[in-house]
Amino acid sequence: MKNSLKSSFFLIAALSLALPWAASQQSLQTPTPQDTRSEPRTLRLIDLHDILLADAAYPDFEEPPEPSSGSTSRAVEVTRATADSQKESQAAPTALDDAGKIAQRAEQWQTMLRLWIEPPLSAELDRLELLANGTLIAQLPAEGHAWLDRFFALQRGERSRFTSEFHILVGIKGCFDSFLPAPEAESVLVGEFDISALRLARQELRQWMQAHTWHNPCVLAPEDLERLLAAAPKLPGVDFLNAPKLMMFTRSHGYLSTYDKVEYVKDWSLRVTEPGHKTIAVPEIGSVRDGLGVGVRGVELGTNQLGLEVELWRSVVKKPIRTASVHLDVDGGRDVEVALPEVDTQRMRSQVVIEPGRSVYFRGPGPSEDKEMLVLLTVTRGDAPAKKDK
Repeated sequence: MKNSLKSSFFLIAALSLALPWAASQQSLQTPTPQDTRSEPRTLRLIDLHDILLADAAYPDFEEPPEPSSGSTSRAVEVTRATADSQKESQAAPTALDDAGKIAQRAEQWQTMLRLWIEPPLSAELDRLELLANGTLIAQLPAEGHAWLDRFFALQRGERSRFTSEFHILVGIKGCFDSFLPAPEAESVLVGEFDISALRLARQELRQWMQAHTWHNPCVLAPEDLERLLAAAPKLPGVDFLNAPKLMMFTRSHGYLSTYDKVEYVKDWSLRVTEPGHKTIAVPEIGSVRDGLGVGVRGVELGTNQLGLEVELWRSVVKKPIRTASVHLDVDGGRDVEVALPEVDTQRMRSQVVIEPGRSVYFRGPGPSEDKEMLVLLTVTRGDAPAKKDK
């Protein structure tokens, strides 16, 4: 079966920018969805409490914290863990009854259903709402209801297990061209931004967009992947991160990250100390993180198809870090410095439909203008941690 790609990218740059709408572009490799606006809708109530309750027996992850907005922001902090070690990093959760477990999973399932359903939902005509008691309200055309029936039949079976393997490469722009197949069509993510917020000239704006744009995902043949991984460590100026494998059950989240913690003096406070009742200046230490993280969640969509939600975060602390002088009323008055770190945080999200055993790559901006990043993802069937008792 030929791989199909379904991509819907969202790019967020934490640079005090106003984005009136998220940029998205359909890959030309994906057929245009059938127009179902003229078809009649049928309302159904579907009981999903058995699936939601069964899901609660499996490990999952908390959503990673969002980066704060503004030119000075804390970088994303992502849990470095695989599914079986998550319970070690969590405080003992409060025991939930069955109703609480169902409600806990309902929101995740609603998001997942809206993301993958075919044909895509019509905002004006369709309704897909999962209540906290596990009842799904579905007002859809016949094709949408048929998709739900097939999907739920897959999910009610034994949850399958899969392994995601990431390779992240950073190199000079163009250095990977000879190892990658030419795209079937130009599929660069195009967006519209609030130019008044950017306050950039046309040429500067074009350069900014190029520096913050990711390409749509592309399938990478096994032989091309093998050739690239063999050659990458020998290419001049290429940084190669071979991330550990993420082993998990379908419908569970997994995250990996690598960060450098950068500490700085963010403020000063005055304290009265003894003996002598002296007033002293005490620095307050803050920290930001410089690095990247990746996340994935997979769901069964067919006999040999996995739907993957892939996310990538990259936070770069601008160097040198700016400083400012602060006057303290101590020791007759003295000036001290505080740091004002600026963190450029980007976030990429995509959805990919892939056959286990195949690979896809994502291509986007690197940490500097002359570099690019290549994220390789290979998905295989594999073992995952045992169930976690609730």
